[in-house]
Amino acid sequence: MPRNVCFLFIYTLKNMESTKAVVPGDTLYEAKEGYECGRGVYELKGFIRAARVGYVFVKEQTLSGANKPTKLVEVLNYDGSFTYHAPFIGALVTAKVVEIGDKSAKCSVFRIQETNLQPGATFTAYIRKEAMRSDMKLDQFRVRDVVLPGDYVIATVKSMGDSHYLLSIADSRLGVVAVRSRNGNSWVQPTGNNLSFPRKVALIPNTVPKLDSVAVSTA
Repeated sequence: MPRNVCFLFIYTLKNMESTKAVVPGDTLYEAKEGYECGRGVYELKGFIRAARVGYVFVKEQTLSGANKPTKLVEVLNYDGSFTYHAPFIGALVTAKVVEIGDKSAKCSVFRIQETNLQPGATFTAYIRKEAMRSDMKLDQFRVRDVVLPGDYVIATVKSMGDSHYLLSIADSRLGVVAVRSRNGNSWVQPTGNNLSFPRKVALIPNTVPKLDSVAVSTA
């Protein structure tokens, strides 16, 4: 079947008013009952669960050529728009490294997926040493060989706790995306000419917003 036919969806909007408010982890529907994941949800052990704070919306969708429709479940804002307000498991986040120790790096998350959080709204997270590199054994590198305080990183959310999140940059595509320039007046991409110390550099392009009244350069 041609690709453009395979992925052609005919959406029939149904019950577009929000049905109920939910928080991350809430169980919404059983996947085998014809429900599928949309934005703001994830599937775990056969159940669709909320990945963010918001309201449940269900859209009936029919795949071209399918015998019966399925129901697309999403958790959106009250008005049906979509922005993230808190990190969720599996999310790609941007964070600033606040401090490092022998076994972990403390970070402040300020962007979730493509959503920049409001000024002053950040989440505390940690990257453990074992979640920093998959190409080396733990005794072959130090935390300060991977990230340093002040670095900006992109990472994935691995788990959530009561007071902080656990992140990972072990994937080769993840890691440092901006460092302070040698003169300390701006933020630059972590290229060889800009690095005084080693880093685990991300392979995913990223744009770091202006923070702390410091100009940001991605050139």
